[in-house]
Amino acid sequence: SLLGGVVFTGGDGGHSNIVSGEESTDSTVIWIHNVYELQNMSNNLSGHYALANDINASVTKTWNGGRGFMPIGDSSTAFNGTFDGKGHKIINLYLNKNSLQMSVGLFGYTSSNAVIENVGLVNVRVRGGYYVGGLVGWNHGMVNNSYSTGNVSGSGEVGGLVGGNAGMVNNSYAICNVSGNEFIGGLVGENRGMVSNCYTASNVSGSMHVGGLVGWNYGGTVSNSHYNVSKVLINGGHYLTIGGLFDHQYNDWFSHGLHLNISDYSSTLIPAGGHYEIKSVQGLKDLLGFSDMNYKFRLAADLDLSSEKNLYIPCFIGEFDGNNHTVSNLNIYMSFADEIGLFGYNGGTVKNVRLVDIDLSGGDRIGGLVGRNYGTVDNSYVTGNVSGGGTIGGLVGRNYGTVNNSYTVGNMSGKGGVGGLVGVNGGTVNNSYAAGSVYSIGILLNEGQDIGGLVGRNYGTVNNSYAAGSVRVRENIGGNIGGLVGNNLRGKVSNSYATGNVSGSEFIGGLVGGNAGTVNNSYATGNVSGRATIGGLVGRNYGTVNNSYAVGNVSGRNNVGGLVGDNLRGKVSNSYATGNVSGDLFVGGLVGWNYGTVNNSYATGNVSGRGIIGGLVGRNYGTVDNIYVTGNVSGRGTIGGLVGGNVGTVNNSYAVGNVSGRDNVGGLVGDNFRGMVNNSYATGNVSGRATIGGLVGRNYGTVNNSYAVGNVSGRDNVGGLVGDNFRGMVNNSYAT
Repeated sequence: SLLGGVVFTGGDGGHSNIVSGEESTDSTVIWIHNVYELQNMSNNLSGHYALANDINASVTKTWNGGRGFMPIGDSSTAFNGTFDGKGHKIINLYLNKNSLQMSVGLFGYTSSNAVIENVGLVNVRVRGGYYVGGLVGWNHGMVNNSYSTGNVSGSGEVGGLVGGNAGMVNNSYAICNVSGNEFIGGLVGENRGMVSNCYTASNVSGSMHVGGLVGWNYGGTVSNSHYNVSKVLINGGHYLTIGGLFDHQYNDWFSHGLHLNISDYSSTLIPAGGHYEIKSVQGLKDLLGFSDMNYKFRLAADLDLSSEKNLYIPCFIGEFDGNNHTVSNLNIYMSFADEIGLFGYNGGTVKNVRLVDIDLSGGDRIGGLVGRNYGTVDNSYVTGNVSGGGTIGGLVGRNYGTVNNSYTVGNMSGKGGVGGLVGVNGGTVNNSYAAGSVYSIGILLNEGQDIGGLVGRNYGTVNNSYAAGSVRVRENIGGNIGGLVGNNLRGKVSNSYATGNVSGSEFIGGLVGGNAGTVNNSYATGNVSGRATIGGLVGRNYGTVNNSYAVGNVSGRNNVGGLVGDNLRGKVSNSYATGNVSGDLFVGGLVGWNYGTVNNSYATGNVSGRGIIGGLVGRNYGTVDNIYVTGNVSGRGTIGGLVGGNVGTVNNSYAVGNVSGRDNVGGLVGDNFRGMVNNSYATGNVSGRATIGGLVGRNYGTVNNSYAVGNVSGRDNVGGLVGDNFRGMVNNSYAT
């Protein structure tokens, strides 16, 4: 037997034995003989695999610069096949990932179709960030007849066998040293699915939500399962409940080392109309004894917390109705603690809360109302100041749930992942706004240290929302800075706007700093300034911008655009910019540097700079189609009324502003280097010193069906249509 004779006794008195599988004769099975073939499974995530023998994976400790084995499958490409260990073992598997990496285990992420069974992991060493397990990091399929022994550690959602479970774990066990910060379980870190006929004898340590079998049972089912834990350690955590199987059975409470029993409280909560009414500060304190149970609470009076220090509800899963009463003067100063707010964690509903004059500082996942939200926050607001290390929001620090009809007014600050309303959003933000200033503490050195007027980093949806405050960053090297959203990473922003001024070093946008998602029907009106990759709407665009505009002035050094600073493989359509734009290199009225597509858009502001300056695009490697520009353009070299330097394609476009510079100056394109200009024209006057053309200054490419009608003046190589046609082609085109 796989478990060496271990037998589970079912609730009906029967027995469920874990046994190894029989030898398969199925020709579709891919047999795995060594650790190299095991790793190669990542190249075919829908295959049907079986172990042919035990595997010694000790060599993985030297792989990938010491980072070890790469998990099979991730959230974008899940493992979707089957894996039958046939009762064999994988020994000394090593994974050493950083503290932010998601989905870490032999299998990183499995789909609902995946089946993993009959395998043992012996002496694993697995380290990662979130959703970390010896066998599976994030399981949505089935794990059956399997076990793990060794050491598993991470930041959150860490389990000896499975980090996060939304599928089924059956007839399995773990005997591991399991450690982390929050949601730590001997077998499963976070359970949203089914766990049955399982046990663990793991040593478990963490700071919050630590369970012998399951760290956090979030709507899941645990049946006929047992634990025998000799050691469950709380690492100075600010809140913890330890249960026999998982952490919701209220045996003990811990608050910064202070042991509290529910029986210590003399409750003042009074049931009324299906709710427990809270009429005093003491009543709010009493909520500690019930907050992790699915009860309904309602404020019946305004509360002043000025006499309290560091009072908050660490975990809440019921319903809390503020009843439009005010909770004032919440003061929390806990720089060492994470997940802080009036509610540290919310898995229920918090609504109609007025939280005013707060002053709150902490570590990570810090929000005025909620530190981390998996539930719903509705019709609530916060005024005051919130600061911390990272993932800081005026209302919610990190949001995986829903935020509706809410707002903040105040100053928010941190080292990254900072938003006026929400620090990091993986859920939904709707009909909400932030009116305070947002700024960074110190220099932002790393990717992910994003700052936004409403949301710092967005993986989810932001709709019908706005930010009205300024966003300021003294110096950033890696993060993205936006008036509404710092970094829109695969997220959606629609029907939203920002009005505040935005300033920083690089990757700065009036609405969104970095966009790898979608921006629709949105706008920015503030002025934007920085050093590089600066846009009136979006600083750096990998995604889609549609039906959007910017009206503020934009200034910087390199890659500066009235709408987008750097359009890198992105798409901009049906959008415009009206502000004046100035910079040094690669400066455009709409886009500074374009590798993507820009169509059905326009720019009306004046553009000025030193070199490679265009009324629409500074440097174009992509496609520009159906565009017009009305502003004047001026600079030193390679200046175009529409495009400064063109290596791509310009179709069906025109420029009507005056253009002036020194060398390589054109009414439409300054330097057409192997590019193409089709069905386009320029009507403005063009002036310069050398290589001056009414349509194109210097042409190495192709010009078709185009014309120029403005006056042209210069010293050398001056032409009504083209100044210098150097091995280029001009077809069906003219100048008047």
